Amino acid sequence: MIRLSIHRYRKLCATGLFLGLFAVQLQADIVSDWTAQALAGARSQNQSEADVSRSLAMMHTAIYNAVEGIAGDYNLYTHGGYSGPSGTAVAGSSMEAAAASAAFTILQDLYPSMSGTFAALYGTQLAAIGDTAARANGVGFGTVVGQDILNWRANDGAADANSPPYSPVGSVPYWSPTGPAYASAAQPGWGNVATFAVTSAGDHAGSLGASLTTYVGSTAYAADYNQVKDLGSASSSLRTTEQLNGASGIHLLPTS
Repeated sequence: MIRLSIHRYRKLCATGLFLGLFAVQLQADIVSDWTAQALAGARSQNQSEADVSRSLAMMHTAIYNAVEGIAGDYNLYTHGGYSGPSGTAVAGSSMEAAAASAAFTILQDLYPSMSGTFAALYGTQLAAIGDTAARANGVGFGTVVGQDILNWRANDGAADANSPPYSPVGSVPYWSPTGPAYASAAQPGWGNVATFAVTSAGDHAGSLGASLTTYVGSTAYAADYNQVKDLGSASSSLRTTEQLNGASGIHLLPTS
C-alpha cells in the first residue's frame, strides 16, 4: 500500500490523479482503511468494474472536498451540476474526522448491508482523534460533503445502465457473446452515465475515418483486429509492463 502525507494526497487529488489508487497516512491511515471497506462493499454486491469505479470516485471525491474544504490549499472539486460543498467548514475542524465522516456517509448509502462494519471502523477512527470540538466540526462538515455527493449522483444514470439490453447483430464487426459463458453484454448503457470529469463520453469516442462498411473491408481493420488479439490474449508476450499494469488496474476487486 502506498502511503502518502496528507499534503501529497490533496495535491494528487487536485491534479486528478487519485482515482482510488492512493492512500494517505492520516490518523489510523483513514483513507486506505475506507478504500479497503469500499472494495469489500463492492465484493459483497458482486459489482462490476464500472460500478466499483463510480463508488470509489464518489468516496474519494467526498474525502478530497471534505479535507480541502478545511485546508484551503487547492481548488475544490466541481463538475457539471455539482458546485462543491453546500456548507463551509468551521476554522480548525479536524481533517481526519472530516475525511472519515465523508467516507462513512458515502459507503453507508452505497452498501447498507455492511453498515455495522462501517460503523465499527468509524467509531474506532473517531475515538483515536479524541472527543474535541475540532472533531465534532470535522464530522459535521464531512457529513455535509458526503451527502452533497450522494445527492448529486442520485440520478446519474448508473441504475439504468443495463437498459436497453444489447441485442447482438451477429455479423462483423459487432460484438457478440463468447464462450464459455456466452454472457450478455455488461451494462451496455454505461456510456450514458453522467461523467465525473470529461464533458461527455461522446467527446472521446474517436472516429474510424471512414464509413463502417469501408473500414471493415480495409487492411486497417485487419491490423487493428489482430493487434487486439495479440495484446489481449491471456498468454500474450507482446504487452509491455505498462500495458499489463494498465489492464490489471481495471480489475479493482481483489479476491481476498
